[in-house]
Amino acid sequence: MEAKRMIKVKPLDWEEAWALFQVKVECIDHDILPVSRNVAKECRGLPITLITIGRAMANRNTVEEWEHALEVLRSSASSLQGMEDEVFQDVEVEAFARLMFSYDSLHSDKVKSCFLYCSLFPEDFQILKDDLVHYWISESFCAHNEVYFIIGSLVGACLLEEKGRLVKMHDVIRDMTMWIACKCEKEKHKFFVKASAQLIEVPEVGLWEGSEQSSLMANSLKRINETPTCPDLLTLFLSHNRRLCKISNGFFQFMHTLTVLDLSNTGVEELPVGISKLNSWQYLNLSRTYIGQLPVQLKMSTSSQHLWFANMKNLAILHIFCKSHSKGLGVDVVMEETETHNVAGGLGISISRETCFNSLHTLILLGNFRLRDLTWLILAPNLMLLRVFNNKHIEEIISVEKLDDFRVGVENLNLFSKLEVLELEALPELKSIYPKALSFLFLEKMEVYRCPKLKKLPLNSSSAIGCKFVIKAQDHFLKNVEWDDDSTKTIFCPV
Repeated sequence: MEAKRMIKVKPLDWEEAWALFQVKVECIDHDILPVSRNVAKECRGLPITLITIGRAMANRNTVEEWEHALEVLRSSASSLQGMEDEVFQDVEVEAFARLMFSYDSLHSDKVKSCFLYCSLFPEDFQILKDDLVHYWISESFCAHNEVYFIIGSLVGACLLEEKGRLVKMHDVIRDMTMWIACKCEKEKHKFFVKASAQLIEVPEVGLWEGSEQSSLMANSLKRINETPTCPDLLTLFLSHNRRLCKISNGFFQFMHTLTVLDLSNTGVEELPVGISKLNSWQYLNLSRTYIGQLPVQLKMSTSSQHLWFANMKNLAILHIFCKSHSKGLGVDVVMEETETHNVAGGLGISISRETCFNSLHTLILLGNFRLRDLTWLILAPNLMLLRVFNNKHIEEIISVEKLDDFRVGVENLNLFSKLEVLELEALPELKSIYPKALSFLFLEKMEVYRCPKLKKLPLNSSSAIGCKFVIKAQDHFLKNVEWDDDSTKTIFCPV
């Protein structure tokens, strides 16, 4: 950093160190006081070490557990001699060796993998918990609810810092994870991390072709011209390269196992044709890019490849943002797999009636897509959250007329039965959600704003049985709604 002055920060004196350690352990029985003091002394007065090891020893109530911890801490530094190099210096390795006790104390390899995954982000980077949900599920580390349990475990162990919906790593903890992934367990984890490394070019291909998780995020890359061979690559972060505008057609050609690809917050205007070679996708983030349309290779019917939308049967979350200059998005149902439908001047997605998005639980559409309805959502029976904003074309959410195309009888329709949140805003042409009353068994919130032509809601007095949800809308909207009867009005608009 070319600092003009170097200041050495002294470790805490013993009294301060011991007090901090006790706070993190919370409760130290009288019988284990002597050995616990020795464990605290092994932290060498370093606050981050005192905090993490203190949390690792919380709820350890036997002398044997504390003596084991002391043995591990005393042996770790000597056993890891020689691990220092031009990147990790001897003082750092000594600290890491003690911090590694907290890593070793994590209760499973799954949690350790999730923890190391956080080193893919730059220093001081605030990570959305929801993003970790997407990444870890896509990597098959764990299921949705378990992600939050693991995040809580890492926060509780002081290995992650929490602030609302965000988490981050302390700089020293992140350095330790890098040291573990790149030095101690490099054969096991195969990480390549050059996040926020001030790169203007992609590193030499030979350095990262054998990696499983690679991060080049938050650099100054402008163009990517390489054609790497990455047979084991699962995760690739290229996000936050704001100057990145061009990726060569061959870049993705030999990444057949790629599962997670994040291109968000880049200047990329179009995806390379070679991206159609990826057939192991679980997560693709194109948010805050300049991509206006997808390559034609991603618009083929299912009989050819349809490698994209209709074949993503494990798709859980779909968030599409349409900028004002985008040409639009159209979705059609095709009755035969050989049919291909395209929307003039935009992207046409053809969905076979045989398709079923059982895993899709979140759909967010923001922008002026060329859509008149979202009838294809009957193919997503487990949808939990639906947000549709700022679209001047949508007239219906579910079109009864189009239901015939799906060959789904209305009597068998279990529409929106899992829905928890429905948000509709700035849809000037929207006239109908669904013409008949529906049973919203799990709905918690319905929001309707700036939808002037919507006069009727799919509700009757039985719609909220077993579930009470709130309708949020402008006062004049609720007053003008055409309710089925007075009892329905009383339930949903009591004032």
